[in-house]
Amino acid sequence: MNSAPASVFIIEAHPIMRDALCAVITKEPDLKLVEQDKKSVESELMTIPTQPDAILLPFVPDIILLALGNPGRDELEALTILRKSLPDTPILALTTNEVPGQEQAALDAGAQVVLTKTAGRAELLRALRDVAELRTGQKT
Repeated sequence: MNSAPASVFIIEAHPIMRDALCAVITKEPDLKLVEQDKKSVESELMTIPTQPDAILLPFVPDIILLALGNPGRDELEALTILRKSLPDTPILALTTNEVPGQEQAALDAGAQVVLTKTAGRAELLRALRDVAELRTGQKT
């Protein structure tokens, strides 16, 4: 069955890592990168205290790729708020290292999958496709 590509929204404050993630996603026909101005995304995450119960995006992506360790509010709090704001949108969380308990804490906060940034391209793409299936209920 041929369906529309799954839209992926990246929240990553580090430009090199963000560019690398974007490069991987844009090469895949079944995934589509959706973006808004990077500064507005970063400021949105940093202004969460003024909007305690919601993160308002101008669109609803199929998948959120959230890098843990971004500046601003505690990333697990941000993840919890994203989950409340977009309850049907799967979230894949990336972490910079393997901190004991961090993976389970991210899962408890609402992520469907947690990967380290040391994961390979194939592992990241498989995880994105797996969480896309959660949204659509279809195999990709």
